[in-house]
Amino acid sequence: MRRWQASLDESESFITELGTGHAETRLARLLLKLDAHSERHCIPNLLREDIAAIIGVTTETASRLMADFRRRKLVDEVASKGLRCNQAALKSLV
Repeated sequence: MRRWQASLDESESFITELGTGHAETRLARLLLKLDAHSERHCIPNLLREDIAAIIGVTTETASRLMADFRRRKLVDEVASKGLRCNQAALKSLV
């Protein structure tokens, strides 16, 4: 029961965090959450459509935000393996 409740609480928190605030803030929260649960702090490349659906924006907005995050060095591509996040910079957005 406790594990079930903990999972439910985490899901509820996840939905609330990614559904409130500016799109930039929601994307930063998503990337930090994925980074926290990844091995070697390298998260897989996500499709823009998936990012858009998760944070509740259009595909174009998700694409524009990711390009902006790359320009600002908030995320860096690690070959074709995924993304490495600048945690300190992302946390400052949240």
